[in-house]
Amino acid sequence: MLRAGSALARTSWASGMRSARLSFPQLLQRLSTGEGKEQMMEEKLQKALAATAVSVKDISGGCGSMYAVEVVSPEFAGKKLVQQHKMVTEVLKEDISDMHGLTLKTSAK
Repeated sequence: MLRAGSALARTSWASGMRSARLSFPQLLQRLSTGEGKEQMMEEKLQKALAATAVSVKDISGGCGSMYAVEVVSPEFAGKKLVQQHKMVTEVLKEDISDMHGLTLKTSAK
């Protein structure tokens, strides 16, 4: 478990910020407007998978240890469910390393 303020928690948080490729002013604005990790993961998925619909919800009660992710992408067409899920987990690899659990729902339509 990561403790707030621990070196590992700071490293994980910083890693998530770098992977979103935000400038410092963008990061400050995102933090000040309450946009969090969910929004950053949604943006990654939309960009990497040309998703037409994406939803990322923290289902851990706000601590960020468990997420429900739903993705609709034409890139999933003709792929088995396991392949679709692998595509999503590859995009979110860095984020998943900090999670306790993840639920995925994917479809091509």
